[in-house]
Amino acid sequence: MNVPEIQFRQKLSRGGYDSSRPSLNESWKLQTFGNTSVRIKSYSLSRKFETKEVTNVKYIHYGDIHKFGDGIITDSNDLPSIKIKDASKYVHLSNGDLVLADASEDYSEIAKPFLLEVKDINKVIVISGLHTIAVRLKKNDPLFMYYLFNTDIFKHFGYRHGTGLKVFGISYNELAKFKFYVPGNIDEQKEIGIFLKKLDYLIQLQWQKLDKLKQLKQGYLQKIYPKSNRVVPNLRFDGFKNNWRKYIYDNLLKDVNEKSTVKNQYEELSSTNNGIENKSGRVKSKNNIGSKILRKNELVLSPQNLWLGNININFKFENGLVSSSYKIYKIINIDILFFNGLIKLPQLMWQYKVSSVQGASVVRRNLDLEAFMNISILVPNITEQHRIGSFLSNIDKLINLQSKKLRTLKKLKQGYLQKMFC
Repeated sequence: MNVPEIQFRQKLSRGGYDSSRPSLNESWKLQTFGNTSVRIKSYSLSRKFETKEVTNVKYIHYGDIHKFGDGIITDSNDLPSIKIKDASKYVHLSNGDLVLADASEDYSEIAKPFLLEVKDINKVIVISGLHTIAVRLKKNDPLFMYYLFNTDIFKHFGYRHGTGLKVFGISYNELAKFKFYVPGNIDEQKEIGIFLKKLDYLIQLQWQKLDKLKQLKQGYLQKIYPKSNRVVPNLRFDGFKNNWRKYIYDNLLKDVNEKSTVKNQYEELSSTNNGIENKSGRVKSKNNIGSKILRKNELVLSPQNLWLGNININFKFENGLVSSSYKIYKIINIDILFFNGLIKLPQLMWQYKVSSVQGASVVRRNLDLEAFMNISILVPNITEQHRIGSFLSNIDKLINLQSKKLRTLKKLKQGYLQKMFC
């Protein structure tokens, strides 16, 4: 019997669920996408048709499908406005229509879907644009089908049927071959779609909280660090009045060059623009003897990618191995939490870029170490450093906690997507 691992219980007429009846429908039926949908005409409307002026004619470009995290469109203002001569000559999309990207640079996003649930759909015209496949369902719940297209079941299909080397594509004729199981009872389809949509809404709320925390931190950073040509910040804790003093990195950083002597002496780590992480899931070195040893509370940076933000303080790992091309420093004469809050300020990122010389590629730049060590920053007395550092660290803890909540919810959603479909 073809049934998913998780199913809803049958609803009772008086409310609640009957635990003795395992699901709304016992067996799921095999269907083919080509037999359950009809294709709607798409048009080769590129970005040149877009306008900053808000019009009642919108379109869906494949780039927007890849850009949006949430593919359920409820507000027409989220779609680009376009100017075309006679919109009445184009086929208009309706709520419940699915629009899929027919091109992607990543196999995992082949035929990534948009679902139209636009509140003001009667007041606007929506057209399917460049590199899209628009379909209208003959049967099945649109929300159920939208989430089915987000499962690994469909992604594996896309991987097998997609074509191309650098840019991968799929045609409607190939898409029409997709075979899948659905509950025969439309109510069960709707239950699944509504449940996952509510979970997406919860994820969106948590993401908004995380974004606000990050904005809050950036706002404080701009106010608690002196602006150009000033020696005190706009915002200070009570009791501090002294001017901040100028220090160069050479006063604050001590070069460390400790290397491993045996294979796998410590776990391998990688410094990225977003922090330090272990190399699980990444390509590990065949022989890591001679790798640099990074110890807790040391600063590590990539000389080639510093200008992009690859500079981090190791608070997480007691010891680890990093690439021998990295630079490692002990932090001296400054509060480590205070310094951690400053190292990626926009004005310092600009100085990193100025201190880096264009390399062989556009992305990589070679750091001028002498120029780097002469970068100057303003620093308050140690007591004020402690206060600011602790304050910023507490915000970071809130951000990390919120990030963990968001990762947990996303992982939960992925689990449901795998267990609620078959």
